[in-house]
Amino acid sequence: MYLSKLELQGFKSFADETTLTFDPGVTTIVGPNGCGKSNIVDAIRWVIGEQRPTVLRSEKMENLIFNGTSDRRPLGMAEVELTIENTDGVLPTEYSEVTIGRRLFRDGTSEYLMNGTQCRLKDITDLFMDTGMAADAYSVIELKMVDELVSGSTEDRRRMFEEAAGITRYKMRRRQALRKLDNTQADLERIRDLTDEISTQVKRLKRQAEKAQKYKEAEEELHRLELLLSQVEYDRLIAEQAQLQEKEDEYAERAQALEAKETETEEHLKALRETLDERETTLQERREELQEHRAQVRDLEAEQRLQRERLNRARSDRDEAEQAQEEALEQRDQLTEQVQRLESTLEQARPALEEAEAALEEAEAERDEAKAAAADLRERVQHLREKAESAADEQGERRRQLDQHTNRQEMLEEEQARVAEQVEELQEKADGFDDRLREAQSRRADLREQLEAAQTQLERAEAEHQEREEALDDATDRLRELERQRDAAEAEVELLEGLVSSYDELSDAVQYLATDGALDDLKTVADVLACDDEVRVALDAALGDLASCIVVHTTEEARSAIAQLRKADKGQASFLILDHLPASVPNGEAPSGTTPLRDLVRTTDAAYDPLADTLLHDCYLTDTLDDAEDAAEQAEGPTRIFARTGEWVDGRGVLKGGSRTENVSPAASRLGRREQLERAREQLTELQQKCDAQEATVDEA
Repeated sequence: MYLSKLELQGFKSFADETTLTFDPGVTTIVGPNGCGKSNIVDAIRWVIGEQRPTVLRSEKMENLIFNGTSDRRPLGMAEVELTIENTDGVLPTEYSEVTIGRRLFRDGTSEYLMNGTQCRLKDITDLFMDTGMAADAYSVIELKMVDELVSGSTEDRRRMFEEAAGITRYKMRRRQALRKLDNTQADLERIRDLTDEISTQVKRLKRQAEKAQKYKEAEEELHRLELLLSQVEYDRLIAEQAQLQEKEDEYAERAQALEAKETETEEHLKALRETLDERETTLQERREELQEHRAQVRDLEAEQRLQRERLNRARSDRDEAEQAQEEALEQRDQLTEQVQRLESTLEQARPALEEAEAALEEAEAERDEAKAAAADLRERVQHLREKAESAADEQGERRRQLDQHTNRQEMLEEEQARVAEQVEELQEKADGFDDRLREAQSRRADLREQLEAAQTQLERAEAEHQEREEALDDATDRLRELERQRDAAEAEVELLEGLVSSYDELSDAVQYLATDGALDDLKTVADVLACDDEVRVALDAALGDLASCIVVHTTEEARSAIAQLRKADKGQASFLILDHLPASVPNGEAPSGTTPLRDLVRTTDAAYDPLADTLLHDCYLTDTLDDAEDAAEQAEGPTRIFARTGEWVDGRGVLKGGSRTENVSPAASRLGRREQLERAREQLTELQQKCDAQEATVDEA
C-alpha cells in the first residue's frame, strides 16, 4: 500500500487545482520556506479524517479554505482527494485503487467521499483502522510529535504501539459491543418496566371485561323488566284514557258556551277597534296639518330675517355712494383746474419745442458722423489689443521658463546639500554600527541563556497542557454521563406525568371527571397519600375501595361533579369532602408489637392530614399474619391489624387473607405516584444544574 496521487483545490495556499503524483522513486518533497510543503502534509492528515484545527496549524476549520489575496477573491470550498494503491490488499476492500476525498464549505458543512461516492467519516476511519494510516496514528509524524512520544505519558505511547500492532480495530469493536450491551440492558429494564405497567393494564381490562359481561346480563334483565313495566303502564293508561274521555266531553260543552261568548266579545272589540282607527286617522291628519303650519311659520321668519339684512346692507351702500359722489365732485374740480394750467403751459412751450426739434435734427446728423468715426476707432483698438495680448503671452511664457530654470537650480542646490548631509549621517551610522555590533555580541550570550530558560518553561507548559487536556477529557466524560442521567430522568418524569394524568385503571366516571368534568385538578385518595414500598400492600388493604374515591374540599364541588355525571350519563363516583372531616382523630393505644399505620403514611399536602387521620384511624401494622392475630386478641373495638402481605385481622373477629394476585385495588398503583413524580422532578432539576455546572467546567477547561 502506498500513496500514488494527491489532488488539492482551494486548500490553504493551493488556490488552483493542483495534482501531485508520487511515482515510484519519489521519497521526499523539498523546497524553500513558505512554498507549501507543510500544507501538503496537512492536506494528507486532513483528508484521512483529522478533526483538530490546531494540529493543522489553524485556529478553526474555515481557515483551511483559501482566503484570497489582493489580486484574487477568496474561495468558498476546499477539496482534497488522495489516491492509494491497494495492490497488497492491506485495506479491507476489494478495490486495488482507493480514492478518498473531503470537502469543506464556508458555511461549516463538510462531505466525505470514497471512490467518488459520498460516505461517512466512520467509513474512512474503519477503512484505515489497524493499517497505521489514520489521523492520530503514526503515519504522519512531525518533529514535535517525536518529542511528545519521548516525553509523553505511557498511555500515549501505548496507544501508538496498539495502532502499530493492529489491535485498535478489535478494541474499538469491543468497546462498541460493550456499549451495545449496556444499551440493550437499559432497553431490557425499560421493557421490564413497560411489561409491569402493561400487565397492570391487562388485569384492569380483564376486570372491565367481566364488568361488561355483568352489565350485558343486567341490561337484558332490565329490558325484560322494562317490558313488564310497559305493559302495566299501558293498562293504567287505558283506564285513564276512559276517564279523560268523559272529562273531554264535559269540557267540550263548556268550550262551546265559551266560544259563543267569545264571539260576542270579539264583535264588540272589533267595533271598538274600528272607532279607534277612525280617531287615530283624524289625529294623524291634524298632526300633519300642524307640522305644515309650523314649517310655513319657520319659512316666513327666515324670509323676514333675510329682508332685514338686505335693507340694512342697502342703507349702508347708499351712504357709501353719497360719500363717494361728494369726493368725485371735489376731484373733478381739482382736475379741471389742473387741465387749465397744463393748457397754458403747453401754449408757452410750443416755440421752444420747434427750436428743440431743429437742434435735434442737427444733433442726429452729428451723431451719424460720430458713429462712423467710432467704428474706425474700435477696429484700431481691437487690433492693438490683439497685439498687446500676443506680447503678454510671449512675456508670460518667457517668465515661466525663467521660473523653471530658477526652481531647477534651487532643487539642485538643495539636493547637493541633502547628499552632503546623508554622507555625514552614513558616516555616523557606520561608527554606530561598530558599537551596536559589540553590543549585539554581548546580548547574544544573554539571549542564549534566555533561550535555554524559555525551552525549560516550554517543556513545563507542554506538560501542563497535557494535564489540562486530560482534565478536559475527564470533564467531558463526566458531562456526557450527567447528560445521560438527565435524559433518563426526563424520560422517567414524562412516564410518571403520563401515569399521574391517566385514570384508565379507575371507573368511567372518574375518567370522565378527569378529562371533561367540572373538577379542574382531580385527585383521588391514592393520589394524596404516599408510603414506602414495603408498606404499600398493607396501605392498599387498609384503604380498600376508598383509594379510588375523589377528594374534594366542599359539598358544592361534589354536587357539581355529580350533576355533570348525571347529565352526561357517565355512571357514579364516590367523593370524600375535606370540610366534613374532623380536624384530628387520635388513635387509641397501639397493641403490643404493632406500629400505627398512620405514622408510616405521608400526605402530599398538610391539608390532607385530616383525611389520612380519618381513613387510617385504629389501623396498625405488623410483620406477619400470626403477629396480627396475636395483637388482635389484645385489641378492643373496631381495631384492624394489618400484615405487610396485605392480610388483616379485625378486633371483632374478622380475618381476611390469601393471595392478592387478582384482588389488587385498581388505585393501588397510584399510591405515592405523585410523590415519586415530585422526587423525579427534583432529581431532574438537580441533574440539569449539575449539567450546567459541568458545562461551565468544560468551557473553563
